[in-house]
Amino acid sequence: MKGLNRMNYFMMGVPSLLGLLGFLEPGCWFFGALFTIVTGGFQFITGTGLLIDTAGKRIEYVIYFAGTILFFILWMATDWFWIVLLPPALALYLSVLLFIETKKEKP
Repeated sequence: MKGLNRMNYFMMGVPSLLGLLGFLEPGCWFFGALFTIVTGGFQFITGTGLLIDTAGKRIEYVIYFAGTILFFILWMATDWFWIVLLPPALALYLSVLLFIETKKEKP
């Protein structure tokens, strides 16, 4: 779980770093936005894997998966602009879940 948590830190940190570097070199904004898509894919696969691994018995992972499905349904069905706030909230939620699981492990 520690490796997964570290990979999540990396996947969350690269778009943020590229976004900040975009103030110095505007081309970095584009790559930061593209890497955000990769980060979303990584988190979706990780969240789905954890849901399957726990056989749906952990409500935290069920909530994450339901939120992800809700985002895609709302994205396709509505033109509600505020839907863009849901992916960062889901990314933060999964990051906190991974952090908590990592702290539960024995060193």
